[in-house]
Amino acid sequence: KRTMSNSSLATYSRQPTVNKSNPRTEKISKITIHHWSGVIATAKQGVDYFCSKECMENRQVSANYVIGNDGSIGMMIPENRRSWCSSSSWNDQRAITVEVSNSKRGGDWPISDAAMKSLIKLCADICQRNGIKKLYYDGTKNATLTRHCFYSNTDCPGTYIKNHTSYICDEVNKLLGVKVSVNTSKTNPYKKPTMVLNSSNAAYGKKYAGRSEVKWIHYELQRLRLYSGEADGYFGPMTVNAVKAFQRTHKDLNGKQLEADGSVGPLTRDALEKAVKE
Repeated sequence: KRTMSNSSLATYSRQPTVNKSNPRTEKISKITIHHWSGVIATAKQGVDYFCSKECMENRQVSANYVIGNDGSIGMMIPENRRSWCSSSSWNDQRAITVEVSNSKRGGDWPISDAAMKSLIKLCADICQRNGIKKLYYDGTKNATLTRHCFYSNTDCPGTYIKNHTSYICDEVNKLLGVKVSVNTSKTNPYKKPTMVLNSSNAAYGKKYAGRSEVKWIHYELQRLRLYSGEADGYFGPMTVNAVKAFQRTHKDLNGKQLEADGSVGPLTRDALEKAVKE
């Protein structure tokens, strides 16, 4: 039987007297990343808040780990105990839950580079110690990475973390020694565009126009690991930046450097399709 241990990456530890279940009844097989919905400077500040009378009595929530905006990591609920974090006993019995500070309030609820770096290291450490061979997200509760929004009417873990899900999984899997490669065995299920202008071009019209065509672009860029968002058919700033990144490093089929304008015309489309197949 595997003996549950805790992460040595945590530099501060404190347990609340309530809002936990002892012992955990299921094997750890998942990680659930939450965002704080606010800024906490350090993990100590976050853990101490969870252990405050207000939180224990009124909010009745907890997490296994907390990551501060400065990248510090704190432990609150030991891994052999279930936290109260995901609005789901089923998930929390199986998952290590991690609360991550945002770097600012509102918007897409971003997190700092320091917090992201610590999150990736912590997730890899959790996987290694608990026999989780690969971290992956497939949009269902069966994956090894799950979301709070599966079980409650919430936006958690926030748009920024959601858009970086593929990146987080890839970086964790690199630390686990899992080969991360572009899957070229599947045909893009969406419609290949004749021309898609970027969202700032007046000729493009509505940002959701040609949604299936934009999903084709998202799908191809995801496979090249240039786009970490979801294939939602929205040609917004994140998509424009990913297209520009591709164009700066690729040539058209005639060997001429692509213009990095963020638009997907026939030259960029054909180069993108070729790059995925290589």
